[in-house]
Amino acid sequence: MKKVLYGNDRGGRIWELDLIRGLCVIVMIFDHTIYDLRFIFDIGTPFVMGYFHWGLRTAVRIPVVLSFVMISGISSSFSRSNLRRGIELAGVAAALTLATALLDKANGNGDEFLITFGILHMLSASILLFYLLRKFLKDRWISIIGLVLAAIGIFYYAGGYQAEEGWRWFGLIVQLKGAFFSADYFPLLPGAGFFLLGGVLGPVLYKEKKSHFDKIRDPRLSKPVLLAGRQALIVYLVHQPVVLLILSVGFFLVTGRPISL
Repeated sequence: MKKVLYGNDRGGRIWELDLIRGLCVIVMIFDHTIYDLRFIFDIGTPFVMGYFHWGLRTAVRIPVVLSFVMISGISSSFSRSNLRRGIELAGVAAALTLATALLDKANGNGDEFLITFGILHMLSASILLFYLLRKFLKDRWISIIGLVLAAIGIFYYAGGYQAEEGWRWFGLIVQLKGAFFSADYFPLLPGAGFFLLGGVLGPVLYKEKKSHFDKIRDPRLSKPVLLAGRQALIVYLVHQPVVLLILSVGFFLVTGRPISL
């Protein structure tokens, strides 16, 4: 069997970053599955209801999202092509907005799947912001900007403050209310702040761009997690259709009737 090596090999990846990213992706799939069960399939079991009413979703989602964003910032600190990466990801984000808008139009139930400023929009904007700041500023100034953006976002989130309607399209709001809708919403405040902090921490934590842990050969239990971490974008784009398909089949087998999305 071919050995798979992570760690300090030439051209190798820093496997612990893939592992953390993969764990975040798996928690995201779990979170979206529970959301689908509650709001699309109208399943009201005690666990599903409690996940939202007991604050479990917030307690799980916020640290996982912020960890994922910081890991993305750390990874971007190693890249020499952040301009290209940011533009490409922005294109994917725009395509996702268009696809979800067309899906809602075809479905005819109003805004249900539309993503106007999701995590891909926030990450692409953060990558481009990091690229621009690194052109003109030293890392200590970028860290200060990151702390300020994160602090403003946390302050507005904790206080439940709202921005003007137009600013919501740019992700400059932390709460969703009123006519604006986005099924997946991740604002630049505080998202971009945590991304910039990750970008500054990268060179500090990984001066030699190498893993701090021993190499792992054939990580049987962690291999799926590492794969999810390496292919996070693809998993994000395909997981929701796959989850909906599986849940729809299960719903039909249990109830004998198809679900109307």
